[in-house]
Amino acid sequence: MGMKDGKKLIKSSLVYLLGNVLTKVITFFMIPLYTKYIDAGDYGTYDSVIAIITFVCSVVFFDIGGAILRFMMENKTLEEKRIPIYSGVLIFGCSLAVYVVLSCIVGLIVSIQYYALIIIYGIFYAFETMYGFVVRGQGKTTLYMVSGVVSTLTYVSLNILFIIGLKWGYYALYVSQFIAFALRIVIFEFGTHTLINFNKGYVNRDLQKRMVKFALPYGVNAVAYWFLSSVNRIIITTFISAEANGYYSMSNKFSSIIVLFSSCFQLAWQELAYSKKNNLDSSTGNYYTKAIDLYLKIVMCASIMVIPVIKIGLTIFPNFIDQQYATSIKLIPLGIIGAVLSVTNSFTGSIFGGLKKSSIILYSTAAGAAVNCAVIFSLLNVIGLEAANIALISGFLITIIIRFIILYRTIDVKVNFKFILLMLPVMVAVVFIFRELAWYYNLIALVICIAISGFALRKEIVSIYQSLKSIRKSKTN
Repeated sequence: MGMKDGKKLIKSSLVYLLGNVLTKVITFFMIPLYTKYIDAGDYGTYDSVIAIITFVCSVVFFDIGGAILRFMMENKTLEEKRIPIYSGVLIFGCSLAVYVVLSCIVGLIVSIQYYALIIIYGIFYAFETMYGFVVRGQGKTTLYMVSGVVSTLTYVSLNILFIIGLKWGYYALYVSQFIAFALRIVIFEFGTHTLINFNKGYVNRDLQKRMVKFALPYGVNAVAYWFLSSVNRIIITTFISAEANGYYSMSNKFSSIIVLFSSCFQLAWQELAYSKKNNLDSSTGNYYTKAIDLYLKIVMCASIMVIPVIKIGLTIFPNFIDQQYATSIKLIPLGIIGAVLSVTNSFTGSIFGGLKKSSIILYSTAAGAAVNCAVIFSLLNVIGLEAANIALISGFLITIIIRFIILYRTIDVKVNFKFILLMLPVMVAVVFIFRELAWYYNLIALVICIAISGFALRKEIVSIYQSLKSIRKSKTN
């Protein structure tokens, strides 16, 4: 990875850290509110509904936003970028019409609690996702950051008002979220004038065909990914109970720490991968070899430190999770391991997106989804909720292995398996210590993991230190 790309990646990552991660951390600290005021069964029901509506949006909108971003990154000027923007927006509008018609038909056939809110949630979720790709494609990372902060603060404030003040229960979660979505969409529109300046003259029919051809495998992949990452929630609700899914969902709040902190890097990485020429040769393979090596070091080191930190934190603040959700706690460590594999899966997906090999993403994800479903159905009645985490880990592991093999055969990417194998015993140890031993053993484990991480990332730490030192020196001069 060159110095220019490295600086661009670090700069974008820091902006996304502020706009996407730190704001989401605020919602993490809403766990005490949710576990105290919302029944586990209600939260499990809400989580299942969101999983279903996400699935529906994945099918109907088939990741057209990702296609918009991909083709925007091939153009330099804003005028040139308008062609893929408006060509994609028109496709999005057709998908939206299909979504509304299907929603009305389903609403006439079945009776679902809060159905109108759920449908509105889906509409705003789709709009917010599409706008986010447009904003990133235009390079307006500050706008992305500010909108994320405002949206999150709005969501948190409304949660507190509706749940504590008005005592709306889990109904408040729907209302708060789609209002927050709506506010972010308005900010995006004011910053980009995407809809206000819509002009059919920019729509290119040939480009639309290429965008659909690019996006369709991603749309099908999104469905496969849902069966890999989200279907477990529906299975738990159906075959155990909504309450059990409430426990599983709350444990995933902790797993999201890894996802959130990696997402700032992931978003910046996706833009960088999409903007490269990505020739199928050894130089491209060398570039991605270095990127994967760094990424794996960061996420694996982060996970072995996060697990003991959570156990220590829950010991210091035992009321952080209300007693009715106590079952969630033992699910946390394996959930975090699953999150590490999840973000690694997304990272490799961006590489194939940059190479325009979206079909490989689909095949590998479908294989992982099949493994996930097979494992959870095999183990659910044997070991209970932990089967969901084991199935998730198994599914993502298969997906990643397939992608690593194809990257090696295609562009000679060499994954540092030696580092992975050395880290596996450490990860197993911290999971065991979390589940079975007292907090002070976790403190000892944390100190050891910090030392291991410092050694593993010693070159990167020295490089950052030298960069900061040179910046400070240049300012002094």
